[in-house]
Parts: sequence; structure tokens; C-alpha cells
Amino acid sequence: MALFRSTRKHHEVTRMSEGKHNCYIRLIAGLPTPPATEKQKQTAARRIQASINATYNERTAD
Repeated sequence: MALFRSTRKHHEVTRMSEGKHNCYIRLIAGLPTPPATEKQKQTAARRIQASINATYNERTAD
């Protein structure tokens, strides 16, 4: 029973992070996303900005 619970929990966590990832991709692509709280929007904006900064830094690292 314990094994089943942990597997199920892992599955739920995996499914949640997949959902977040898809939402993140939709946000970048400018597609409609499910309603998000202000904190979620700020986090997504920070992640996108960090991604842009990292790409810029890689290209200008010469």
C-alpha cells in the first residue's frame, strides 16, 4: 500500500509540473493560458526574463 501511495503521489507531482510547463510554453507563445494568480504571473515573468538574459549572456560572452 505504501508503494502505491508514493507512486501515485509521484504521478500527481509529475502531472502538475507538466501542466506548469505547458502553461509556460503557452505563455511564451502568446496563447491563452488558464487563469493564474498574480504570484504565478510574476513567477512566469521572472522565468521568461531569466531565460532571455541567459540567452543574451551566452551570445555576448565573447
